[in-house]
Amino acid sequence: MDDKRIDEIVHKIFEKAKQECASHARYALSNHIANEMNNVFSYRTPERAYKRYIEKDNRKGEPNEESVDFFCQYLGYENYKGYITRNPKEKVILKAFPKPLKPELLRGNFKDWILSITIILGILSFFILGVQFFSKKQDFPLESSTCMAWVKDHYEEVSCNLQFHPISGMQIVPYDIKLITNFRKIEVTILTTFFSEETGKPLIWYYKNRDSEIEYFTAPGFHPVTGKTLKAITEYIIEKYVPKYPPNIGNDEDDDGIEIPPIVDTNDLEMITLIFNKNMPDQGVMGQLKKTYFRPYTHLVSTLNSSRLNTYRQELLSGNPLEIRKYVTKNVDYICVGFVEYLYSNKVANVTTCDMRLNFNVYSTKTGAEQLNLSQSILVSGAGYSEIEAKNNCLEKIGDPLIEL
Repeated sequence: MDDKRIDEIVHKIFEKAKQECASHARYALSNHIANEMNNVFSYRTPERAYKRYIEKDNRKGEPNEESVDFFCQYLGYENYKGYITRNPKEKVILKAFPKPLKPELLRGNFKDWILSITIILGILSFFILGVQFFSKKQDFPLESSTCMAWVKDHYEEVSCNLQFHPISGMQIVPYDIKLITNFRKIEVTILTTFFSEETGKPLIWYYKNRDSEIEYFTAPGFHPVTGKTLKAITEYIIEKYVPKYPPNIGNDEDDDGIEIPPIVDTNDLEMITLIFNKNMPDQGVMGQLKKTYFRPYTHLVSTLNSSRLNTYRQELLSGNPLEIRKYVTKNVDYICVGFVEYLYSNKVANVTTCDMRLNFNVYSTKTGAEQLNLSQSILVSGAGYSEIEAKNNCLEKIGDPLIEL
């Protein structure tokens, strides 16, 4: 590879990075290039190229062919060969020298030539100094240049002139508005909304640390300390690791510390809907039922637990609704409890079919009587190019004309 062409490529990748990155510091630009290339190489690779070709530090070696190919891909070319093909060297056209002037003419114009050359050199010197001044101004940002660092449970804006955060000790990284705005480490309980009620897609991501503890985050990406890829939450993780009771709610059946809410008559009908899939609440089904079958009712957050569902049913059927109120956060009029099951198949190439079986019963908390006009057994099917798409198509088929109690 031609070292001069590599020099040209390195200058171009850093010029492009300056247009895309808030900071023009060497580290920030190098890190930005590595991130844009999905970290197929370390940020140190473009940083070494910067030192060799821009700072003219000849102690740094030439980048290898693979790195140069990646630099060209960052610029939009397939590889180094593609760059050379589309950016050929300019041909140098040799022109014939003019005939030498006669000695008497040379002597007559000598003073004029000296004056002209002096003026031209002065202008060029001024121009070169100006370019160097503005280049240095870009390479060494002011204190206000913005990067960020991880602090406890979120990212904070910091100066790019720092290498590590003064409090957390975390390394300074390029500013990312999405991470600043949306990425946080949180604590979860059984009341946390883990999946979108509309799409069923995960809203929480997790990481299992060395102590086998689960850390939860509000957006996908990489763990801010270890750099490991976060995983989307699953029903298995929720069932195994998430506390089954929210704060201040006991799990002892004989817990006398739980206050029984008084019965209050209101004009609004209040309902708790709790549908389980493999012993965990299915947010997608519950959300669809609330929008269709149970749209007229005010829906409250439930603290009921699937492992005691048979106990709840027995208490409701016995006509003793006061017992069930020990396990709900507010006085409610009706409770819907049920189960859903999904069966997936791939009988057609590249198409997934989902068969959904849903059974639920609605009870009055005042009389314990089952509301037969609302209790349902539903079987629907949906198809899609993935299990999630097939499942969502099933959810869209849930719904009947509104029924009033």
